[in-house]
Amino acid sequence: MMVFKAETHINIPTKDILSYIFDKPAYDQNKPILYCLLVLAIIGASGVYTGTNPAYPTAELSHHIKTSKSKFLISEPEILESLQGAATENNILCENIWIFDPLGQHIPAGHKSWRELLNFGEQDWVRFNDAQTAKTKPAARLLSSGTSGLPKGLRSLRAALLNLSAIVSIIDWRSWK
Repeated sequence: MMVFKAETHINIPTKDILSYIFDKPAYDQNKPILYCLLVLAIIGASGVYTGTNPAYPTAELSHHIKTSKSKFLISEPEILESLQGAATENNILCENIWIFDPLGQHIPAGHKSWRELLNFGEQDWVRFNDAQTAKTKPAARLLSSGTSGLPKGLRSLRAALLNLSAIVSIIDWRSWK
């Protein structure tokens, strides 16, 4: 039997995703990075990120919130009405819903901008550098497309994000121009 090995091999890190990205950045720091500030902040605070389809009706949003075990919500004001119904069904208080208003959208009465989260001070992210933590601690709870019924929950571990980040930052991006 013949074994064919890959031409290149990448050492996959075991540390936390934020340390990996920011300690030795392999990108031009004068250009914006493509990672979402909120996603990294949630993961860096040892939370678990989940995102949803903004077109979901209240029933599917409620299912997503329940399945992903969400406790806090961040929403653009345009989909807040459906989200509030789903939040109420899952006992999430209005004070745990922030409005994502990057375009300066109006903040509905009784709600606050996600920018208020920046007023809680600074703290370093939760750091680690061991394979066991990377392979067991979830970073995201994502849901499948739901083509065969309601969407099913999928757990994405921190190791998976590290692997993706390592591959994207280490890969030889030959110019196609």
